[in-house]
Amino acid sequence: MEYNTIMTPQDIEQFIERVNWLHDGYLISLSYRNKGIETLPCEYLFDRTRTCLTMRILVTSIWDQVVELVFEDILEWNIKEDQSDILETSVFFHEGYLVWVDAEADTYVQCAGCSYVVARIMKWRIEEKDDENST
Repeated sequence: MEYNTIMTPQDIEQFIERVNWLHDGYLISLSYRNKGIETLPCEYLFDRTRTCLTMRILVTSIWDQVVELVFEDILEWNIKEDQSDILETSVFFHEGYLVWVDAEADTYVQCAGCSYVVARIMKWRIEEKDDENST
């Protein structure tokens, strides 16, 4: 299944509606890649645009579907995992970036203490039940 890319407020609304706010969601996998570090003589070059974070969340409120979130060109991220469920999620734009947070929020400041990702690109999909990567 192809990914849906969030680019507009309408894309955010569709995401929230389709995944039921990730309500009763549980983080089941997390993968971070940074292909943007280049070694040069006596220095390093860093290219944030080549970063990628993939999260898979089991959402029990939508019949145990797995929602996959992919973030690229990551400015900042912080994921807290204490085995508690996600009750709500928010996505909003902030200074040219998308912000995803596992709580009700509409400003960057409200992300403190939560799991969040600030990235240029956010994509998502609901995995098919027969995907080999399912739980």
